[in-house]
Amino acid sequence: LWWKLDHELTESLPEGCTLTYDIFRENIDQQQTTYDNITYLGTQSIKSWMQIFKPSKSNLTGVSVLSRGIKGTPGDLKFQIYTLIGSEPNTKLAEFIIESSDWITDELVYGAFDLELDTDTYYCFVLTVDTPDDSNYYKLWVTNLDNYSKGKSRYKNRHSNWSNYSGDLYFKTYYPVNIYTDQEAPIDLSNIPYSNIKIRGKLNTEDTDYTPKIDKIMVTKEKLYD
Repeated sequence: LWWKLDHELTESLPEGCTLTYDIFRENIDQQQTTYDNITYLGTQSIKSWMQIFKPSKSNLTGVSVLSRGIKGTPGDLKFQIYTLIGSEPNTKLAEFIIESSDWITDELVYGAFDLELDTDTYYCFVLTVDTPDDSNYYKLWVTNLDNYSKGKSRYKNRHSNWSNYSGDLYFKTYYPVNIYTDQEAPIDLSNIPYSNIKIRGKLNTEDTDYTPKIDKIMVTKEKLYD
């Protein structure tokens, strides 16, 4: 069983400042999970790849794609969420940085977000590398089939506009199933079954220049004995 969440602060929080936590599980909202082809992301010919999607849930906590590995040592991958204008990215809503060491062959690679979306609106996520390199790039599973009815995949090189791809990216989007919201530590977790959970810390303060100095956050399990 889960047991407790607590933290140790390097220094006390100032008056009027609180640090709270959300604890939740994730369910899949949108997905396309057929894969029969590989694209090379971060090359001169494919600098960026986007997937249009339409959420059915109003909160987005993450997006995952399926890695096929890397060649060489590519630079950091930017995982971005955008609004759309027509079928192109418009306003960037969030960004998550993925290092090449996290791009494990044939495993899901996860970008964490905390967004409220409009279920009547189309969005896209974009995977992009700032400096394309034909010797160092990411390999990504896609399908040549147009399986996802709510949006297309598109790509572009470093000089061109976006071009349509015939199929779709392998992807999953996630929404939260809240267990606790805005709880201060320590938090009793003993009534939560031991399965995957997500924890998100939130700083509540009017001082926009203040950053809490946290030594560590501890999530413990109950010790079971015979």
